[in-house]
Amino acid sequence: MTSGSKEKKAKDMTDIEPLGGDAAFQLVNGQQQWHPRWEENIDSEVNATFINAVADRVYQNELVSQIYCEERHTKTSLGLQICQQRGDRGQGL
Repeated sequence: MTSGSKEKKAKDMTDIEPLGGDAAFQLVNGQQQWHPRWEENIDSEVNATFINAVADRVYQNELVSQIYCEERHTKTSLGLQICQQRGDRGQGL
């Protein structure tokens, strides 16, 4: 990733306008569109909700990856060990 793209992503994130009231996100076409309040403290209610949602999604992704890895390599303990060591996300051995 080039620094230009990092700068653009940072600008895009800070250009997000907060929603009214205590709303942290809005539904757009069935998807959550988050509106963190970058100018507020990290533990403000909206930002804490956003951070918890991000952590939850990361945890769920890791859990699904682990389950996939274990199901894929149940018959070969060596395959499971390799998978766990490199954090297999569905790639072949």
